Amino acid sequence: MDILTLCNMASRRLNNWQLNELPAPSTARALLVFVIMVGITPAGAMWFESSMTTHMLVQLPLLIVLGAVCYQPKAQLNSFLTRIDPLGAIAFICYTGWMLFWMLPLNLDLATIEPSVRLLKLISVPIGIGCCFRWLWHQSNAVLKCVVVFETWASVTRLGWLYIESPLQLCSSYLIGEQQRVGTLLLVISGISATVAVFYSLFGSFNKKNDSTLAKSTSNG
Repeated sequence: MDILTLCNMASRRLNNWQLNELPAPSTARALLVFVIMVGITPAGAMWFESSMTTHMLVQLPLLIVLGAVCYQPKAQLNSFLTRIDPLGAIAFICYTGWMLFWMLPLNLDLATIEPSVRLLKLISVPIGIGCCFRWLWHQSNAVLKCVVVFETWASVTRLGWLYIESPLQLCSSYLIGEQQRVGTLLLVISGISATVAVFYSLFGSFNKKNDSTLAKSTSNG
């Protein structure tokens, strides 16, 4: 089996993952509202933002996941979104744009200081990242899904490496020791996710019959 066959099998497996088995959106909406309300209050904001670890590795992922699970548009909205973004390209731009925006240390700092930026974070992260990810994954083909997965993984890896290697304190709200600790955790997450992605791509939900059929059709093509 050559590299081209393996790549085709990986993209087909990735395309087969449709995010259909997620919890009920009503439960996720209630949890999302609760997390947002806690994040707005001074005590809740202090708990989430008191350390870089809870800010970047607890609050932000929680908002993203709940936003993705909450997404279930009504028929009219779904029809409108399908007309303007049938392939998920606009959602991909929004997803990557907001993700990169909140990975910048300056914006993370501002969210701990300015209430308006904090509110922007609590709204834009679940909608601009979570909901957009759910929509683009539903609409996109296997190639775009591979791009999304790789870009997300690469961004997490680059940020982790930057936090570890930088001799400067990138976030004024957090000490350099905590910055390096978060960088190490990001690289650990990056390594684990890369391993899981490879195993899922090669040994995921397709059965052996589908694998052999795909391999045969690729070799014949």
